[in-house]
Amino acid sequence: MKSFGDLKGTIMKKDVPIVSFRFAGGVLQDFKILVSDRGILPYTYLLCDGDDYLATELFIDDRVVPETRQGLTKELHAVGIPYYDPVLLIKYNKGISVEDDYWINVEQ
Repeated sequence: MKSFGDLKGTIMKKDVPIVSFRFAGGVLQDFKILVSDRGILPYTYLLCDGDDYLATELFIDDRVVPETRQGLTKELHAVGIPYYDPVLLIKYNKGISVEDDYWINVEQ
């Protein structure tokens, strides 16, 4: 699991806020599911069999490119990120994936 330092935001599905969260010191401190229809939650909530704390951690973790990705350092420098930092990556790309329509609205 990657460390997310201090990160606060909302998991979005398109333009709908679905889960708010707050990491402090790299530990998930708070989260709240904002929708009543659990069917629109990301797949991690289905896989974790009701453990929403773990599902939230896994979802955020899954939204960051692995540090071992070939050519990553060069790409990071090209966009102005000086080193691998999961928080900087989430802030830069909003946790967007080409595989679904979830993203992370980071609070500054």
